[in-house]
Amino acid sequence: SLFDFGGWVFFSQLVRSLYSAIDRSFIGRMMTATFLGYYHIAHRFGNEIPNELKSVVNQVMFPLFSIQQNNIEKVKQNFLLLLKINLICIFPVLSIIFFMSDYLVILFLGEGWQLAISSLKILILVALIQSLISSAFPLFKGLGYPHYETKILLTNVLFTLIPIYPLVLNYGIEGAAWALLIGQF
Repeated sequence: SLFDFGGWVFFSQLVRSLYSAIDRSFIGRMMTATFLGYYHIAHRFGNEIPNELKSVVNQVMFPLFSIQQNNIEKVKQNFLLLLKINLICIFPVLSIIFFMSDYLVILFLGEGWQLAISSLKILILVALIQSLISSAFPLFKGLGYPHYETKILLTNVLFTLIPIYPLVLNYGIEGAAWALLIGQF
């Protein structure tokens, strides 16, 4: 039973690694290194803070859901609390970055990075949706259903891979960001 549980967790980490490299792989293959740099900066700028917050919260919540798996009402209350905490912490930060991205990019990176702004705004929406979706991952693992996380991540990969080539071909780095957004929905 431990191997079955651990196997799904391991496989979900493999799928997560694949998912995190899809967009940059297509940009690196189809465009120049300059555009890959713009996209990489946009990706880091929009995802760094939400990833750190959700990582800490998810590591804390998994053992809690595990301990409380026999009390579904308590698990439900704590999951809703987790969603509220994620929204209270992540949504304002992402909103500020989204609405002030023109100024923040120029302030922190300089005038030469303006091409990253349009993809940054799309990637912020991706980060918000990922934060909400990933809130369920410690719940699935804590209740003993890690295969749901893997299936959700595989669906994200599939629905990102389908449109990414034509979107990058036609819209460049913004197309890659749109493909990630489509994969999240």
